[in-house]
Amino acid sequence: MIEAVIMGMIAYLIGSIPTGFLVGRLWKKINIQQKGSGNIGTANALKVMGPGPGLLVFAGDLGKGLLVLALAGRFGFSAGLELWMGFLAVLGHIFPLYLRFKGGKGLATALGVALWKVPPAVLLFLLLWGVVYLATRHVATSSLAAMVGVAVYAGFYGIYAAIFTALLIAGRHAPETWFFLKQKVRPS
Repeated sequence: MIEAVIMGMIAYLIGSIPTGFLVGRLWKKINIQQKGSGNIGTANALKVMGPGPGLLVFAGDLGKGLLVLALAGRFGFSAGLELWMGFLAVLGHIFPLYLRFKGGKGLATALGVALWKVPPAVLLFLLLWGVVYLATRHVATSSLAAMVGVAVYAGFYGIYAAIFTALLIAGRHAPETWFFLKQKVRPS
């Protein structure tokens, strides 16, 4: 039990590594929290810093999810506990200790976790994300729809860590989606 608590803290701290903030500071000499949307994740990094730094942020955030699952697996945790460690990594990314709990939306870190544990779910996520994006041309709306889809998929199989992770990420995308949808249906 104590090993799981320690690994959970490690998972949260790894997830808290602010990749976007670090790339902004080291590569572009900027504070990404003061540019664009203020988010430290991939989408804002791409908009503010361009494709090179943006892809580096994506790789770093995805890598956090992969690293946590690799460590949890190395230490012999069950598949269920590994997924909870992944949830804690995503929680760390969204509420990073190092940035006063103001982080990203968690999508890339969760993608790393999913790639490690359930690659078929990633294909479902990408398909749903792509269909909604083609219809709306809005990243947050696509991400919200995909996370709701992941939550339903995980619910069907009783994967509670994945349900909580998907709903947490969906909640992070909901305000931007709500604003986007209000703008779309506003009468002229």
